[in-house]
Amino acid sequence: MGRFTIYVFKQDTLPIERSVGPMVIVLAEVFAEIDEVELVRFYYLSERLEFGHLHCLLNLMHIMAFAHHYGMRVWGRVMKPSYLIRLERGEGFIPALWRREIPKGWYPEDILWAGLTGDPEWKERMQADLDARLRREGFVWLAEEIVSERVRLARGRHAVVTW
Repeated sequence: MGRFTIYVFKQDTLPIERSVGPMVIVLAEVFAEIDEVELVRFYYLSERLEFGHLHCLLNLMHIMAFAHHYGMRVWGRVMKPSYLIRLERGEGFIPALWRREIPKGWYPEDILWAGLTGDPEWKERMQADLDARLRREGFVWLAEEIVSERVRLARGRHAVVTW
């Protein structure tokens, strides 16, 4: 799965629970190399997703859960609104739009885990909703994996190293 990378684009640097505007999710697949230049295919994983809408954020969480399970890299990028609108509409060459000017990054996968960026109470509610939806949709194994990983990561943050 190392040949796949997921990019999540937004227009602001606010924490995810306060972000607004479009969310564009793109899967990049490196599928070959010719003369030491990688060839990449791009796939849109989103269509008209908006920050601030519960179902759109749950879609993002589903994608982050599967990306984590399969070991895919995930990159969050903040893009100028004019470029983001073009990217969302499918206008232009995808790499040209995001490589022109991306001032900051962010961590879309933080929405899955406790203790990272974002409002803890909001994230707990979203995580509980994700877990319930994964189970209801038949992905019990993935819900259990994500919950187990949350517990493991929480223990790691509270570990005390003594010499």
